[in-house]
Amino acid sequence: MEKSSLNLPAGSVRAILALSITGVALATIILNGEIPTGLTGILGSVLGFYFGAKKGTN
Repeated sequence: MEKSSLNLPAGSVRAILALSITGVALATIILNGEIPTGLTGILGSVLGFYFGAKKGTN
């Protein structure tokens, strides 16, 4: 298993960041009932990059 940043398996940091931003978006939706427009763009970009990068490595 290849190690990368922070001595974690490859892709772990990317996954942690994607899950963190997704969690913040979900918490915002649950607490406020809606998601701010800026957060929608960020969430779309992060998830698009995460799954795009996963597709490129396999």
